Amino acid sequence: MFLANGRIAYDRRVLFAELAAVSAQVGATRSRSAKVRALAECLRTLAGHAEPDTLAAGVCFLAGRERQGRLGGGPAAARRLGEVAAAAQACLSVGDVDRALTDFQRQRPRRADGLRPLFGRVSAHERDYLLRLLV
Repeated sequence: MFLANGRIAYDRRVLFAELAAVSAQVGATRSRSAKVRALAECLRTLAGHAEPDTLAAGVCFLAGRERQGRLGGGPAAARRLGEVAAAAQACLSVGDVDRALTDFQRQRPRRADGLRPLFGRVSAHERDYLLRLLV
């Protein structure tokens, strides 16, 4: 984060894959101090580099929920979304995923197929994390 023309400018996008990796790291260890270190480092990265909305979304994702509230996905929807071909490389930011979920929340009627474009843009590792968030 730095000042540009008297305004705060954020110097990089925080990738959703970074949160997925931290979540996997936290889930893989029994050490409470290792979990705290991993989460604290991720939160520092979010606080130092992400726009305020992205920071809020990242904190919610790390807490295991989305900012939009329950979006209504069940096991059958998760199974269908899990079949969407994953992207070869992670490229979506936390903000990109948050905006896609907000757009989905506004859809009426809301159907899980509305999330297919998002799931087609996330890597396999991100997809698994996103499915756990939504179900």
